[in-house]
Amino acid sequence: MTFSLPLRQVLPSAEDCPQCRTLLQSALAALPGVTSARLEGSAVVLEAARDPADHIPKAVDGIRVAHAHDTFKVEGMDCASCAKTVEGAVCRIPGVSEYRLNYMAERIEVAYDPRQTGLADFKRSIEPLGYAVRPLSGRAAPPEAAMSPSSPQTRPQKQGDPRKDAAALDHDHSHAEEHSEGKAWYNTRQGRPVVVTGALLALAWALYLGWNLRRG
Repeated sequence: MTFSLPLRQVLPSAEDCPQCRTLLQSALAALPGVTSARLEGSAVVLEAARDPADHIPKAVDGIRVAHAHDTFKVEGMDCASCAKTVEGAVCRIPGVSEYRLNYMAERIEVAYDPRQTGLADFKRSIEPLGYAVRPLSGRAAPPEAAMSPSSPQTRPQKQGDPRKDAAALDHDHSHAEEHSEGKAWYNTRQGRPVVVTGALLALAWALYLGWNLRRG
C-alpha cells in the first residue's frame, strides 16, 4: 500500500535542509513494514504493508537527537565586519554543520549535532567577542550542554592563526563596545570617517566657489 504525508507535518526542517531530508528518508525506510520511502517535493511517500503512522514520531525523534536547527539573536552584530567575526567563531564550534548569518537582522541560523554542542557553547564562543546571544527558535540546549558560560569546562576548538584571531577580536570587540555604549553614529569608529569625508568635500566645494568668484 502507498501512504502519503505532508513533509511539513512529519519534519518541517526537511523542507529546506538537505541533511534533514537524507536522514528522514533513511529513518522512514527502516520502519517496520516499510519497503520504500521517498520524498517527493513537499510530500513523504511510503510503500508499506500496513500504516506506519504510529512509528513515524519515534523515527523523527531519533533524527532530532542527532541533528537540530536553532535561530539565535546576536545583539551587536550589525555590520559585515561583525558578521565575519561571528562566523569565524561559529565555524569552530564542534558539531555545527551549517549556518546562515543575517547581520541586518542580527540573526544566525545554525544546524548542528546537539549531542556535541548546545546553547552554552554558542554563548561561550560568541559572547567574549562583545555580542549577546539569545535563542529565538529551535530546541532547548540539552542538559549535558546547559552549563554556565563561566564554567571551566571547555570543548576542543579548531586552531587558527593566533595573530589574525587577536586582530579580529580587538577590532570587532571594540566595535561592539561602541554600540553597547550607545554612542551616536558619527562618534563611532565607522561614523568618524564619514564625517571627515563630508567635511573635506564641503571644504573642497567652498574653495572651488571662492576660486570662481575671484575669476569673475
